[in-house]
Amino acid sequence: MQYVIIIAVVAVIILVLGVSVQMIASVSAWAIMLVCTLVSALMAVFFVVFLAKMLACKRKKGVFLRADFKDRGAFKKYKSAVYEIEGEEHFNIFPYDLKIFYKKDRLTELYLDKKGEVYDMMTRITIYAGVMLSAAMTALMAWVTVFYYNNR
Repeated sequence: MQYVIIIAVVAVIILVLGVSVQMIASVSAWAIMLVCTLVSALMAVFFVVFLAKMLACKRKKGVFLRADFKDRGAFKKYKSAVYEIEGEEHFNIFPYDLKIFYKKDRLTELYLDKKGEVYDMMTRITIYAGVMLSAAMTALMAWVTVFYYNNR
């Protein structure tokens, strides 16, 4: 509520100074598009970092055991898939997804990183889709922002 009041006061001051409503709307729309572009770019960076980490992993065969809670430091606990690889239990790096994708006692191909965390099939699909979609969204939003800025 406080932000709405601040925005309203700033808008009234700008109108009193003689700036047109059309100019305020134009600059506001451009600023919103710029923020959306930056957010989608940060999302693309997030997925690219995970892709780079995943590509540095070793391929292993493992068996899904269960979904269990693991403390992730500053983050709250969340359920993560637990796999057995060569007699040791390893947690998936992303949260536990839909149960239908996990079959107990089935040998699956996994990627194991140096910290002992696992990238399973759902994690790989999420990372690949995240990279492609966020990169496409960033490119589209950047184009729209520049196109809008050049044609206003």
